[in-house]
Amino acid sequence: MTKPILLIGYGNDLRSDDGAGRKVADSVAAWGLSQVETRSLHQLTPDLAPALSEVDLAIFVDAGAQPLKQVQVHALAPEDSGATTTHSANPGRLLFLAQTLYGRHPKAYWLVLPAENFELGETVSALAQRGIDEALNKVRELIATTS
Repeated sequence: MTKPILLIGYGNDLRSDDGAGRKVADSVAAWGLSQVETRSLHQLTPDLAPALSEVDLAIFVDAGAQPLKQVQVHALAPEDSGATTTHSANPGRLLFLAQTLYGRHPKAYWLVLPAENFELGETVSALAQRGIDEALNKVRELIATTS
């Protein structure tokens, strides 16, 4: 049986704060929630569309490229933004692919975390760590509203 919630944390965990989304996914996976499937990925790719078509809620988590002070939560809708390649997939486009190819897409949110350091390294900044902690609280809230 498919789990009703899919959380996808993505980014380059070898570029400091860019890996913050993956750290959120790893933390949520450690919670061991039976209704939540987590994926920690380097980038979003079109092969996620089948999984997205099978869940009720999708939560995407990524570090923001623009300066932020706190986590931004965006409700998502399918977005037909042209061709998708392995280097240009975005959450809205993946929802569009799920809808187009499989006739269904989930309710979805995109959590964008504050980040400031994208240099080589595996340690996140204090700002990104606060964002990770805040994002985990927001994920709990989103899960609670779906369960």
